Amino acid sequence: MMYYYWKEKGIRPSVLYNMPKGELLTIMAFYEEEIKEREKMMKFSQ
Repeated sequence: MMYYYWKEKGIRPSVLYNMPKGELLTIMAFYEEEIKEREKMMKFSQ
């Protein structure tokens, strides 16, 4: 997840590491949803 945010969003891993736990959990949930959406788009485009 940290690599994804560094590569795609320009957010350094240290920013994620230093976040409050609740905020990090929310970002992790958003990340999982984004991955699911990308997987769906890949299935439909084939």
